[in-house]
Amino acid sequence: MTEDLAQPAVSVIIPVYNDPDRLRLCLTCLDQQTYPRDRYEVIVVDNGSEESVAPIVAKFAFARVVEEPRPSQYSARNRGVREAGAEVLAFTDADCLPSPHWLEKGVEMLLSASNCGLVAGAVDLFPLNRAKPTATELYGMLYQAPGQSRLTDQGKAVTANLFTFRRVFESVGPFKEGIKTGGDIEWARRVAAAGYTLAFCQEALIRHPARRTLREVFRRALRAAGGKHQKALDAELRRIHLMSGMSRQFLTPAVPKLRLLWRYRGASTWTKLGVIGVALFVRLTILCERFRLIAGGEPRR
Repeated sequence: MTEDLAQPAVSVIIPVYNDPDRLRLCLTCLDQQTYPRDRYEVIVVDNGSEESVAPIVAKFAFARVVEEPRPSQYSARNRGVREAGAEVLAFTDADCLPSPHWLEKGVEMLLSASNCGLVAGAVDLFPLNRAKPTATELYGMLYQAPGQSRLTDQGKAVTANLFTFRRVFESVGPFKEGIKTGGDIEWARRVAAAGYTLAFCQEALIRHPARRTLREVFRRALRAAGGKHQKALDAELRRIHLMSGMSRQFLTPAVPKLRLLWRYRGASTWTKLGVIGVALFVRLTILCERFRLIAGGEPRR
């Protein structure tokens, strides 16, 4: 790719693990970008999927696949960065649907914001049927939506929708290797601590389907508990951290957004009661997982 200061080359990095169907949809969206086709590449990092995603990626001329056997989405992203050939790095996930202007608007903000270290784009969590979300979908929309504008104000961002420069990545270091979740927040804090600006761009929109089943919510809760476990490097500090976390599970309200839930007009009363049940289920899941981790168990994917 030749140098173009107005529209620099971009490497889009997508980790994937056992999600071929949604990866295909993601790549289809990237095939419809308004950004010049010769100005971006897509690097799909297969993080140990049971079935190779190479046949899917091969259908898109702008994309290629590499493998990262270490089971961590952040290890996969680091591998993607090592393979990337562009100065601008864009991150998203296999289950995300980038809007047509995603690359154009994200790069535009990255170039225009003063001393910009990263740009966090908007993430729209949506149900399969917007007029009738399920209890698990509504739970995710109300309690798990990334809220990127608020996160960037706190010096945080998530890799479902993130832009940065290679020089920033090299300056602050890669994502923390091996951890299952929370590595994007930790990395963004390093960017902020290094004195860079964290910008938010509403127009660089990613759509993300809300989790429809308890199984999906359960797996996310396990990863969240494992990620917090891995943040404590010292064994004694880890035990203290986990015990204090379990105390908070008992002492804090199970559903802190009841007022927001009850004001939501797009769901029935039974669905809203179901959301409370999902919230309690997640609390219990995290609590049990923390007991397992204290007993010496390994964090799960």
